[in-house]
Amino acid sequence: MDVFNALKDHNQKIQSILKALQEKHKETDFKTILNYVHKTDLLLTRELNKLAFRVEAPPRARPAARHLSEFKSPLKK
Repeated sequence: MDVFNALKDHNQKIQSILKALQEKHKETDFKTILNYVHKTDLLLTRELNKLAFRVEAPPRARPAARHLSEFKSPLKK
């Protein structure tokens, strides 16, 4: 859920900066919002790649034969 919280935080910051931009335009605010949009895009891309490339291991089959230790004979003294 860290990704969800980070995305929620980024969206709130973007909304607040956009509201400030409506009141008065500043170059630094625009660069900041681009930075947050870029970070959000990176987070989404990273998580989508994790989900897309996740490979679930197939269940391991039980061996059909007996274990080799069952065939060993005890050592003679």
